[in-house]
Amino acid sequence: MRETIKESKKMGMDALFLLGNPSYYKKFSFNVSNIRNEYGFGSFLELELTKGCLVNVKSKFSYASAFSSLE
Repeated sequence: MRETIKESKKMGMDALFLLGNPSYYKKFSFNVSNIRNEYGFGSFLELELTKGCLVNVKSKFSYASAFSSLE
């Protein structure tokens, strides 16, 4: 995870999102996201790589269409 964060910063990404256990990912500075999503609150996490980049975001995250047929 540390390498992913490092490489994402090098690539100029502003933020990372993932589904996971908040207790585990807290050690990498991920927080539970307030952005609307279909995953349910609590397991949808975010990490700002550019400070403040998510403050005024108005969006909704959803599964990519490739995942919609999975059961």
